[in-house]
Amino acid sequence: NVQPGNLAELLKYTKERVPAFVNTFGAIDSVVVSAGAGAIALGFPVVVDIDLGENQVPGALESVTDHNETVKKSLELRNIKIKVKELPIPVAFAAAFEGEIIRRADMHNEMWSNKNPTAELVLMKDASEVEDHKISIIGPDLDEAKEMALVTYVEVAGKKMQPDFESVIERKFHAWYNYMEGVMHTGQRNQVRVRVSNAAFEAGLRLKHFAEVLYFMIMDEFEAVVDKCQVTLITDSEKAAKFRDQVAMPRYDARDDRLASMTDESVDRYYTCILCQSFAPAHCCVITPERLGLCGAVSWLDAKATNELNPNGPCQPIFKEGCLDARTGRYESVNKAVAAATHGAVQSVTLYSLLEDPMTS
Repeated sequence: NVQPGNLAELLKYTKERVPAFVNTFGAIDSVVVSAGAGAIALGFPVVVDIDLGENQVPGALESVTDHNETVKKSLELRNIKIKVKELPIPVAFAAAFEGEIIRRADMHNEMWSNKNPTAELVLMKDASEVEDHKISIIGPDLDEAKEMALVTYVEVAGKKMQPDFESVIERKFHAWYNYMEGVMHTGQRNQVRVRVSNAAFEAGLRLKHFAEVLYFMIMDEFEAVVDKCQVTLITDSEKAAKFRDQVAMPRYDARDDRLASMTDESVDRYYTCILCQSFAPAHCCVITPERLGLCGAVSWLDAKATNELNPNGPCQPIFKEGCLDARTGRYESVNKAVAAATHGAVQSVTLYSLLEDPMTS
């Protein structure tokens, strides 16, 4: 945290952490010059639309006389990269829709593990076994049944793909389904609940669009490890139950058995997880082999794989250093990492106590 009055640290923070820039248009007067100087001091580059010639300062004060290039140059100066996704679906798709609640009165379809078989599974395959962008729907579509089973089965192939990455991709289904306007998703693995609103159905949303979202997002976010991807959705109840019991559950069990053989003492690092900070800004989990995230969805192996896929992402390593209390699991390195990840809201955490500084929830 930047302490009040520490100007040097404040300027460093704004330059490195705040991706801002300033554009000016038209004549420059003393007010614009003063404001621009302040912005530059904060680390925000200023792009003007008049030719400054030799008065330009690379990276801080630059001229772009073509307005069509102004934003492009500004983003380049702050190293901001924009990805535009054109998904072939009839509803809006954005993180803003995550958390949308669909009441029963507004619901057109429901796929719920309490009533019908459900499962979500990603498996790594050989490239010869995967037909890129192949989409298969086995069973009734949303216009043929109100309540149904739902197995989401994704097969991926890639030269850099690893089995440990399967569960990381699986966990993203929750977010991607929720990003669709009019779709509510909760749960994971074989305990899933999905609702589709009347409005989304009337807009033309069907199961093929669910599959398209998965394909496009996997190929976008995991392009470094996934070269080919095919998606199968099973809504036939008997076939879904057979897949869940004979394919999905054995795979889940194999992952759990591998993790069960590990202990906190057998590794040299733990991991932070801040995936939930989109709605809980001061929250941070500490993931260890014997301690899942509070959501129950992120294991130590998941966090390790997430860090390998995205070294600057939500799961950062915490090397086990400075043990203060082995009984409650208090470490200097853990406290430091949690304090940084929660922006100072949490200063001390124990790994094994519910009464003394437990993990945030």
